[in-house]
Amino acid sequence: MQDAGKKVEEVGKGAVDKILSIATGELEKIKNNVHELALHATRLFIKTTQIAIAKNPHKDHVAHVRQRP
Repeated sequence: MQDAGKKVEEVGKGAVDKILSIATGELEKIKNNVHELALHATRLFIKTTQIAIAKNPHKDHVAHVRQRP
């Protein structure tokens, strides 16, 4: 009976390890996607700022950006 209990425990540990492995992989994908989105947002901000400066070069285009406390 103890052998069966140990086998169930081993299978359970294996299942937990597999689930954690899958979850870790998914979290890594999400992290990479968030990083890519942040890069795209930064590029978009830079591009729109460049366009605004080109249209009105004498205005301070960064002053209106709200600073985080």
